[in-house]
Parts: sequence; structure tokens; C-alpha cells
Amino acid sequence: MTAGIASHEGPDRAGLTGLGAGLAGEAGPPTVLGKVQAVVETLASQGPLGTVALARAAGLPKTTVRRLCAELVGWGVVEQIDGKYRIGRRLTELALMAPPYKSLADEVQPFANDLFAELRSPVTILTPHGTQVRCIATVSSPSERTPHVMRGVRAPMHATAGGKAMLAFSPAELFAQVVSRPLVRLTPYTICSATILARQVREARQQGFATIRQETRIGHAAIAVPFHNRYGRLIGALAVKIPVQATDLSRYERALKTQAERISCVVA
Repeated sequence: MTAGIASHEGPDRAGLTGLGAGLAGEAGPPTVLGKVQAVVETLASQGPLGTVALARAAGLPKTTVRRLCAELVGWGVVEQIDGKYRIGRRLTELALMAPPYKSLADEVQPFANDLFAELRSPVTILTPHGTQVRCIATVSSPSERTPHVMRGVRAPMHATAGGKAMLAFSPAELFAQVVSRPLVRLTPYTICSATILARQVREARQQGFATIRQETRIGHAAIAVPFHNRYGRLIGALAVKIPVQATDLSRYERALKTQAERISCVVA
């Protein structure tokens, strides 16, 4: 079976509404550059969007969005098709000009491939990004039918298995930062209680893995373990999709921890 690119740990596009408003800073984008960032990152994760929908998702006034998009369209970073905005080709051209380097995704991908080959279940590689997690790569079967989420899309730490696994092995200050604001509810099953989340994080620390069941989207469950570099610094998490009703997770746990240990031996 040939592995393909898909995403399974983050929420689907509908679950990302309102995410753009927090991308440029916890208190909202205070500068012009911050507003541009909110617009571009929101379009990257949720586009194409019309002016009203983009303004709502990015947390910006419609007049600001209309003005910024007009300039971004002129630059080619954003395109307008049938009244909706989307990421433009100029961003791809600029990315191709960057010097080649071996990214963390490139280094971890072989271990994710091995994990998928063993478990035959979609694998996601996640990294921390403030109080969110960011999907940097995935491996799955081409026949996988779950909603696609592009690499680069972010989701709240408290609602993902990878996020909880990373919280469990991060300084207490990160947990305090996560719960310092109301926890976003993505589904009826999302944990929005700081007390319950704290208990889950303690359990994840003891077990060495974290799980979620239908917290990012209905019908989705996952198990994740953190991985460190060769110096012991936490750099990300590996997550695997599991059946929602699964009770025996030992097979997934063993495979995940084996690959996480292998990663720690080679990643600088």
C-alpha cells in the first residue's frame, strides 16, 4: 500500500473558524504586519474565503481586510477568484527561492513512514507553536477518507493528543499559558476545564502518551507521544489515529514509543 499525504490530528476546516485572530499574537494583531499575517495565515488554513468570512475568521474589520487584500492581490501573495480570496502563487515562487535545507519534517518522516507501515493507521507529525500545535507532515493510505488538513495548519494544544503529550513534558509555564484564556470548544467532547486538562496532562506524563476521543472532530480519536532531540529537548509529537471505541492501546503505545526513541537518537 502506497503512503500518501493527508492530515488527521488537527481539526477540519470547519473547526478552524476564528483561528486567524490569534495567529499574530495572543491579544490580536496590533500592527499592520500582524494584520497581514492574520489574513495570510487564515487564508492558508481556511481559504478561499469572501471578505465577510475572512474578516470574521481573522478577527479584523471588513474595511481592513478589503484594503489589505487589495494590496496583497497586487503583490500576488493573495488571489481573488469569483469574489473569494485565496493564497496566491507568488508565495510559492518566494518559497522556491529559499535555500534548500533538511527540515525537521524531512528528518522525522522516515520514522513516521515506519510507524504507518507497522500500524496501517494515519500518522501525523506535530510541533509546538505557542499554545497551539502545527502539523508539519502526515502519512496515510490514499484510500483514507477523513477530511484533509494541509501541512502548516494549527490547532489548540488542549484539544489534540499531540498537544497534550507535549504539555505533559513541557515546563509548567506552558500549561499556565494554555489555561490563562478560555479553552476553545471544537466539539461537544472538547475538554474545556483547566482542572480536567491538568489531570489528563499528569496522566500523560505518567504513561508517556496522551489520547483524545472526538475532541477535534466527531468520529476522530488519536494517541500521541512526544519526541525529543538527542540533547533531550522536546521538539514535537507523533500522533496516530485510533478507533474511537478502542480500549487496548498497547500496540499503538509500543510502536509510537519505539519510533520516538529512534528519533531522539538522530535528530539534533
